[in-house]
Amino acid sequence: MSQDSQASYIPPPPPPPPPPMGAAAPIGPGPSTDGMAIGALVLGLLSFCLGCLTGIPAIILGMISIKRINADPANKGGKGMAIAGVVLGAILTVLAIIGLIVWGVGMIVAQQAGSDILSEFQQNLDLNTTVTTDSTVSTDADFQALFDAASGTDLQYLTGTFSGPASVSLGDQFLVVLSLTNSKGSPLPLDSIDVHDEYLTGIEIVTSSPPSTIAPFHIPVDNSMSYSMKTVIPAQGSKEVTFTCKANQRGTFSANFDVCITYSDCVKVLVTTAVN
Repeated sequence: MSQDSQASYIPPPPPPPPPPMGAAAPIGPGPSTDGMAIGALVLGLLSFCLGCLTGIPAIILGMISIKRINADPANKGGKGMAIAGVVLGAILTVLAIIGLIVWGVGMIVAQQAGSDILSEFQQNLDLNTTVTTDSTVSTDADFQALFDAASGTDLQYLTGTFSGPASVSLGDQFLVVLSLTNSKGSPLPLDSIDVHDEYLTGIEIVTSSPPSTIAPFHIPVDNSMSYSMKTVIPAQGSKEVTFTCKANQRGTFSANFDVCITYSDCVKVLVTTAVN
């Protein structure tokens, strides 16, 4: 090519730019969270405090919400919250029911234990049991009348002494005899004799005469074992109560035997036994 030709050459114009891309189609709003799903989750969380009171409604709302979401997934969301509400409600409801069962069983056991203790004391307080009587008093009603009339002022007429071996060998059986004297011009009731625990630490009481009208029972407040006599000490007379005992432990054991004419009015007789 000649120099003139090169000088007159004009390059072709660049290609036109590509046409602009069309605008992106607008994105519509996503599915809205179902209100029941939110309610189920909230009630499920409240079940930590309120148990089945909110646990059961959480299960119901959650199941309804899951059904609604499955029927229209394009417009309703929150299935995860609904499932969480159902799970929390179910677990905490079960735990609450188990807790109520355990509490109920505990209350029944405690009530039964309290009833047994009350029954044991009530037996001691029941004055309608069969009683051992003297010729002066022949019926339960007579004993009841004497018991009702007795008071602390009657203790001035009642004295008690102890007779028995001062010392015994381990394993021996021996007698503890209480001689009770009534200087009053009318009979006195003998409701019970309460033996304090200090004596019973090493000495076992095998039987009593007169026999206890009910099984002997322990009185924690007094630290004593109560033997119900329900008998009388005749007017200006005396009565002996004999305990057959067994020495179970070496040592010297000394304690009061409370001779009671009412529930709380008692004369104390000191009994001491040495076990070799």
